[in-house]
Amino acid sequence: AWTAEFDDPSRAESAVAMLRALVDPPSDPARAREALTRHRAVIIAAARAALAFPEGHAQVLSSLSSPGRFAPLVDRDDPEAESVRRVVIQELAPQLAPLAAAVDPARRRLVLRVLADADAPEALAALVRAVDDAAAADAEAALRALASRESDLGPNAARVSSRLAPESPWSLRLAAVEALAHTPGAAQSLSRVLDGARVAWVRGAAVAGLARARDDV
Repeated sequence: AWTAEFDDPSRAESAVAMLRALVDPPSDPARAREALTRHRAVIIAAARAALAFPEGHAQVLSSLSSPGRFAPLVDRDDPEAESVRRVVIQELAPQLAPLAAAVDPARRRLVLRVLADADAPEALAALVRAVDDAAAADAEAALRALASRESDLGPNAARVSSRLAPESPWSLRLAAVEALAHTPGAAQSLSRVLDGARVAWVRGAAVAGLARARDDV
């Protein structure tokens, strides 16, 4: 039934039908793969429409939350489906970024995880803002999202480095070290961590980060 929704763009204009189709998939993976690509613009439009209402946030975020999330539609490791998921996130980044300030902490962290897969400036800005969050769990989620991007943080490295303070929880320091691992300019901060960290995992991450930073120069 849902394959028909994908194959008929006029029916797929319904945000509810399209997004429900993402989590309640058609039975034919080959047709679903083709439909994902062919109706990508419709999927984006439906998701954008759903994001205009609070009740649509959870469904959109669930559909985009992690690599392979389109797996019910196609094979879990299907590169084409994963490419579509990332394109959808990229297009929706301006609407998703404000959700990083949601009242519900679980919702905030889910948004940060989704934004990790977007190169849009709105996504990066939201992640960097969350690094300063007073809630350690939110800040750690933002740092892990930045780390997953494996990119040079440039001028944002200073804000990430601020979470390396000795009084920070070791898990937060570990996440900050991993976020800085691909930033050559952060070598000095990583060296200080290596000298002062008492938790072996943090020291190990600092060593690996220094090695990567040198490789990326």
